[in-house]
Amino acid sequence: SHRARMALLNEQLRQTGDTKILRMRQSQIATAEADYARRTEELDAAMDTADIVWAPVAYGTLTIVET
Repeated sequence: SHRARMALLNEQLRQTGDTKILRMRQSQIATAEADYARRTEELDAAMDTADIVWAPVAYGTLTIVET
């Protein structure tokens, strides 16, 4: 999940002391956030374009008879 991924990346960021690794972790966090935003937008767009519709197909009474 996104939360778990971000928690791991933030923990790795807190544990680093090297400036090069710090920049790499910050870049990973930015990439993860951008990826999450992109996927969320894709899901929202999919919901808007879904072609699932409902309509009644029959009216009446169903009687079940034991045979």
